[in-house]
Amino acid sequence: MREGGSPWSIWFRAAYREFTERKPGYLLQLYSRFIELAVMLERHLERLQSNSAAEPENRFMEEVLRRIDKDYAMQLSAQSFAAATHLSERHFRRLFQQYAGCTFHEYVRSKRIERSRELLASTRLPVIEIMKRVGYTDKKHFLSLFKQSTGVSPTEYRRQASLHHPLEGK
Repeated sequence: MREGGSPWSIWFRAAYREFTERKPGYLLQLYSRFIELAVMLERHLERLQSNSAAEPENRFMEEVLRRIDKDYAMQLSAQSFAAATHLSERHFRRLFQQYAGCTFHEYVRSKRIERSRELLASTRLPVIEIMKRVGYTDKKHFLSLFKQSTGVSPTEYRRQASLHHPLEGK
């Protein structure tokens, strides 16, 4: 008999096998299997409760990400998000990183760079205008972040994008 499957199916197959084969000591083995089942159920219920307890935090973090995605060009700070939700900044940062898989700052930066790449590829706006539209005020800082993220300057990125997808009179 195959031993793969969920922990539940493995448990039931083992208990059934123990019951049907009735080897010496099978009753003690069945008692221990039922204790094991009780532990599995308790752990499963604990996981369900902790997941449902995290749901409000998940909804909250989804809303934070939506707001950043929408308002990426504005001045955003973890401190202001934390204050608005009555969390300490440290706790907010910890929850954010746990949920998003990156820091608050990294997430905002990646959204801004992503949008600047889209604008470079789809418009003829000057780099300085794109920089401002995505929320940066320091050109040197923007150029450095862009190159760090993409491996090329914004001008080179636009040139490469136009080779693949020529701008259509924009």
